[in-house]
Parts: sequence; structure tokens; C-alpha cells
Amino acid sequence: MNKINIVNVDYDIEVINEADDYMVKNNLQAYCDYNETKITISRKYIDGTIKTHRILIIDLLHEILHAYFYETGTTELNNELAVECVSMMMINQDFLKKAKDIIELI
Repeated sequence: MNKINIVNVDYDIEVINEADDYMVKNNLQAYCDYNETKITISRKYIDGTIKTHRILIIDLLHEILHAYFYETGTTELNNELAVECVSMMMINQDFLKKAKDIIELI
């Protein structure tokens, strides 16, 4: 399992082949478990459609943002703001390269 350090906290990154029960129940494509310090991403949408490589990267960046805001004490990050932040992060080539490298390893 890959790890990423977010504000001095190591998060495991798990990519699963299909959406798990938690994803299906909550209509999620990915999620961040703060207690387990783990980010889980599904290779497929809930309907079974396979995600593109770019979508996996966006999902990872989105969940990293949730973890970052949680670890810094800002828990009120809504999905709309997270999407905007991910868009901004996609412009940052260093951050994007790190996310791509993680996805490539999985």
C-alpha cells in the first residue's frame, strides 16, 4: 500500500477495483478515513464504469485535500470547494506529478 505524508501524518492510499459498501451507501467515488489515516479510491464508478487515469488522479487530489484540511483543523471543506481546490492543484505541476506517481505505482 502506498503512503503520502499530509501535514506530518502518513496516510495509506488504497485503490480498490470496485466501489465498496461504504462508497455505494454514501454515493462516493473515493473517501478519506481520518481515524484509520487512509484514503480509499475505487478504479470504477458505482455503476461499474471504469475510471480514466485522469479521474483517479483527481479523486486522489480531492481526498488529499480533505485530509489536509482535517489535519490542519479545518473540517468544513465541502465538496464544491474541494473540486475548486483540486482544479487549482492541477495547475501546480509538482503536486500533479506526485499524484501521478502515486497512481502509477498502484
